[in-house]
Amino acid sequence: MKMLAQSTIELLILFALATIVLFVIIAVLPTQAVSGSVLHDGEIAEQTVHMLAQSCNEVYLSGDGAQKTVWINIPQSAKISQSFIGERLGNIGKVIVINTLGEGDVISITNAPVCGKWPTTAGRHNIKVEYNSTNPHVMVNSNC
Repeated sequence: MKMLAQSTIELLILFALATIVLFVIIAVLPTQAVSGSVLHDGEIAEQTVHMLAQSCNEVYLSGDGAQKTVWINIPQSAKISQSFIGERLGNIGKVIVINTLGEGDVISITNAPVCGKWPTTAGRHNIKVEYNSTNPHVMVNSNC
Protein backbone atom coordinates (compact mmCIF):
# COMPACT_ATOMS: atom_id res chain seq x y z
CA MET A 1 0.00 0.00 0.00
CA LYS A 2 2.91 2.36 0.74
CA MET A 3 4.29 1.94 -2.84
CA LEU A 4 0.92 2.79 -4.36
CA ALA A 5 0.69 6.02 -2.33
CA GLN A 6 4.24 6.98 -3.31
CA SER A 7 3.46 6.41 -7.02
CA THR A 8 0.34 8.53 -6.72
CA ILE A 9 2.29 11.37 -5.06
CA GLU A 10 4.98 11.20 -7.77
CA LEU A 11 2.35 11.36 -10.51
CA LEU A 12 0.69 14.37 -8.86
CA ILE A 13 4.06 16.15 -8.63
CA LEU A 14 4.78 15.44 -12.32
CA PHE A 15 1.31 16.67 -13.26
CA ALA A 16 1.82 19.86 -11.24
CA LEU A 17 5.20 20.52 -12.91
CA ALA A 18 3.74 19.91 -16.36
CA THR A 19 0.89 22.31 -15.58
CA ILE A 20 3.36 25.01 -14.44
CA VAL A 21 5.44 24.58 -17.63
CA LEU A 22 2.29 24.81 -19.74
CA PHE A 23 1.23 28.07 -18.01
CA VAL A 24 4.70 29.57 -18.59
CA ILE A 25 4.55 28.65 -22.29
CA ILE A 26 1.06 30.14 -22.63
CA ALA A 27 2.22 33.34 -20.92
CA VAL A 28 5.31 33.75 -23.15
CA LEU A 29 3.83 32.93 -26.59
CA PRO A 30 1.56 35.98 -26.95
CA THR A 31 4.48 38.25 -26.03
CA GLN A 32 6.61 36.64 -28.73
CA ALA A 33 3.79 36.98 -31.25
CA VAL A 34 3.44 40.70 -30.47
CA SER A 35 7.19 41.30 -30.82
CA GLY A 36 7.10 39.47 -34.17
CA SER A 37 4.31 41.77 -35.31
CA VAL A 38 6.25 44.83 -34.17
CA LEU A 39 9.32 43.65 -36.11
CA HIS A 40 7.19 43.14 -39.21
CA ASP A 41 5.76 46.66 -38.79
CA GLY A 42 9.31 48.01 -38.61
CA GLU A 43 10.09 46.40 -41.97
CA ILE A 44 6.90 47.84 -43.47
CA ALA A 45 7.82 51.31 -42.15
CA GLU A 46 11.33 51.07 -43.65
CA GLN A 47 9.96 50.04 -47.04
CA THR A 48 7.36 52.82 -46.95
CA VAL A 49 9.71 55.70 -46.11
CA HIS A 50 12.31 54.45 -48.60
CA MET A 51 9.76 54.10 -51.42
CA LEU A 52 8.22 57.50 -50.65
CA ALA A 53 11.64 59.20 -50.57
CA GLN A 54 12.54 57.55 -53.88
CA SER A 55 9.27 58.79 -55.41
CA CYS A 56 9.95 62.32 -54.12
CA ASN A 57 13.41 62.23 -55.70
CA GLU A 58 12.01 61.04 -59.05
CA VAL A 59 9.38 63.79 -59.10
CA TYR A 60 11.96 66.41 -58.10
CA LEU A 61 14.30 65.38 -60.93
CA SER A 62 11.41 65.44 -63.44
CA GLY A 63 10.88 69.19 -62.96
CA ASP A 64 8.05 71.63 -62.44
CA GLY A 65 4.55 70.19 -62.36
CA ALA A 66 5.74 66.60 -62.32
CA GLN A 67 3.57 64.30 -60.27
CA LYS A 68 3.32 60.65 -59.45
CA THR A 69 0.80 58.49 -57.64
CA VAL A 70 2.30 55.92 -55.31
CA TRP A 71 0.94 53.15 -53.08
CA ILE A 72 2.24 53.20 -49.51
CA ASN A 73 1.56 50.95 -46.54
CA ILE A 74 1.20 52.47 -43.07
CA PRO A 75 2.03 49.84 -40.40
CA GLN A 76 -0.48 48.99 -37.66
CA SER A 77 1.91 50.16 -34.91
CA ALA A 78 2.59 53.55 -36.54
CA LYS A 79 2.14 56.59 -34.34
CA ILE A 80 0.94 59.07 -36.95
CA SER A 81 0.88 61.99 -34.49
CA GLN A 82 4.67 61.59 -34.04
CA SER A 83 5.39 60.91 -37.74
CA PHE A 84 6.03 63.65 -40.30
CA ILE A 85 6.97 64.38 -43.89
CA GLY A 86 9.63 67.08 -44.17
CA GLU A 87 8.02 69.58 -41.91
CA ARG A 88 8.87 69.62 -38.23
CA LEU A 89 7.99 72.69 -36.16
CA GLY A 90 7.26 74.75 -39.29
CA ASN A 91 10.59 74.10 -41.03
CA ILE A 92 10.52 72.40 -44.43
CA GLY A 93 13.15 69.68 -44.46
CA LYS A 94 14.40 66.74 -46.47
CA VAL A 95 13.25 64.04 -44.05
CA ILE A 96 10.44 61.49 -44.16
CA VAL A 97 9.69 59.86 -40.78
CA ILE A 98 7.30 57.17 -39.53
CA ASN A 99 7.34 56.57 -35.80
CA THR A 100 6.43 53.00 -34.76
CA LEU A 101 6.02 51.33 -31.38
CA GLY A 102 8.93 48.91 -31.78
CA GLU A 103 11.38 50.79 -34.00
CA GLY A 104 10.88 54.39 -32.91
CA ASP A 105 11.62 56.80 -35.78
CA VAL A 106 12.15 55.16 -39.17
CA ILE A 107 13.80 57.81 -41.37
CA SER A 108 14.59 58.36 -45.05
CA ILE A 109 16.29 61.42 -46.56
CA THR A 110 15.22 63.07 -49.84
CA ASN A 111 17.20 65.18 -52.34
CA ALA A 112 14.65 68.00 -52.27
CA PRO A 113 12.72 69.74 -49.52
CA VAL A 114 9.45 67.92 -48.90
CA CYS A 115 6.25 68.61 -47.03
CA GLY A 116 3.05 66.71 -46.60
CA LYS A 117 0.77 64.68 -44.42
CA TRP A 118 0.58 60.98 -43.61
CA PRO A 119 -2.78 59.26 -44.03
CA THR A 120 -4.49 59.06 -40.66
CA THR A 121 -5.17 55.31 -40.69
CA ALA A 122 -3.01 52.22 -40.99
CA GLY A 123 -3.07 50.15 -44.16
CA ARG A 124 -2.51 50.72 -47.88
CA HIS A 125 -3.05 54.19 -49.32
CA ASN A 126 -2.70 55.71 -52.77
CA ILE A 127 -1.13 59.17 -52.44
CA LYS A 128 -0.01 61.90 -54.85
CA VAL A 129 3.57 63.20 -54.93
CA GLU A 130 3.98 66.51 -56.81
CA TYR A 131 6.82 68.97 -57.43
CA ASN A 132 6.15 72.69 -57.07
CA SER A 133 8.95 74.89 -58.42
CA THR A 134 7.32 78.19 -57.38
CA ASN A 135 8.12 77.46 -53.78
CA PRO A 136 10.65 74.72 -54.51
CA HIS A 137 9.59 71.60 -52.70
CA VAL A 138 7.90 68.26 -53.23
CA MET A 139 4.37 67.99 -51.88
CA VAL A 140 3.23 64.62 -50.56
CA ASN A 141 -0.49 63.97 -50.10
CA SER A 142 -1.07 67.69 -49.53
CA ASN A 143 -0.91 71.20 -51.00
CA CYS A 144 1.47 72.48 -48.37
